[in-house]
Amino acid sequence: KRLISLDPREYEHPLDRETLNKLESIPGVKSLFQKIYKEILEKLEYIKNSGSNILLTKDNYPRVINILNEAAKVLDIDLIPPIYVEDGDSINGSTSGSSKPNIILTKSALDELDDSELLALIGHELGHIKSGHALYRSISETLMGVLVEVISDFTLGVGGIPAGAIQGALRHWYRMSEFTADRAGLLACQDIDACLRLELKLAGLPKDANIELFKKSFIKQANEFKEFDLHNVNKFMKFMSTRKMIHPYSVLRVSQLIEWEKSDDYK
Repeated sequence: KRLISLDPREYEHPLDRETLNKLESIPGVKSLFQKIYKEILEKLEYIKNSGSNILLTKDNYPRVINILNEAAKVLDIDLIPPIYVEDGDSINGSTSGSSKPNIILTKSALDELDDSELLALIGHELGHIKSGHALYRSISETLMGVLVEVISDFTLGVGGIPAGAIQGALRHWYRMSEFTADRAGLLACQDIDACLRLELKLAGLPKDANIELFKKSFIKQANEFKEFDLHNVNKFMKFMSTRKMIHPYSVLRVSQLIEWEKSDDYK
């Protein structure tokens, strides 16, 4: 079903908006990140994508282009981003680029996902683009390890911009933005079963495993996880954001997605 005039705020996860507001409440953050992106990341991303990754087209790999076009049509996205493949042993997708976003999939994603799962993954990445996540996610994915140093260089160590606080707030928001993108992936494929299979494979499902048996236990695990109060879980994840982990726990993501799929908002 095509979702005509879909507004990303209609499916935005509340923790995504809450943590983004906190990040942007730090004075000067958005303008600083735009400057960092323009002067550093824009060139790096162009070199990486055009110089290293392979651009997929309707001529050389129509399977992915057809799925990309379908996801964009369902999510009511007119400007379809270019999509690249990079070498990688793990199943993954990412989005980069602020003014001109693009999607990158790993070779393993193309090899190991069926069309419905790939539709959910590409829908997930389009969700990041539709919600305007690309600027902050590009900085988070590329410069997180040296962000404090970069901010200090750009502000010459003055101006009262708390580099450490920005780093923690950015990492925490990055995790929460995944909940919104998961919802976009579900809206794109409109198949909760495909989303569950995708999450299992992202979480490290063994290639020789019986996915149906794992799916049943995964759903049970997710339902049990729902007993935890999300507010308290979020506080713990905010604490953990000072560490290197940037994605929310797989079971938490599934728990949130199953709950939303059953809600009136989704229907």
